[in-house]
Amino acid sequence: MFFADLTDTEKTLVENIGRIREYQKDDFIILEGDTGSCLYLLKSGKAHVRKKLENEKYICLLELEAGEMFGEMSFLALEIRSASVIAVDPCTVLAIERSDFQKLIDVNPVIGLKVYRSMAQEIAQRLNRNTEELKRAMLWALEEMRGLDRCVRP
Repeated sequence: MFFADLTDTEKTLVENIGRIREYQKDDFIILEGDTGSCLYLLKSGKAHVRKKLENEKYICLLELEAGEMFGEMSFLALEIRSASVIAVDPCTVLAIERSDFQKLIDVNPVIGLKVYRSMAQEIAQRLNRNTEELKRAMLWALEEMRGLDRCVRP
């Protein structure tokens, strides 16, 4: 959880620099390819992170629930959104602008340490999940290729 290591006072300071936004079912919270520097915290509802494959085809990378963050890649460094985030049901999110967060942690560096550590842990967990999914996909593809190879040869 994004705020797990923060004290109540620190949570309030972070929430005070953010803006609450409401989204309805099927609304785009983030659109892949757009620019942005906000980090989002899902306060209520569910959302899907999805990546465009081709034409109108997408893959769901992650289902987000209340308490989870998203948009961290653009918040940290990249300004181009690498995936879309869509509300699965009505959602409330806290949007934290990078520049506002930087001002906060200039005065309260401990908050920055805790938040960035939380982000690093979440990114590492997601990377591990993605690595396992990639491994499974590669094994599946190899099996399919072997099967095709057997079908083609006399």
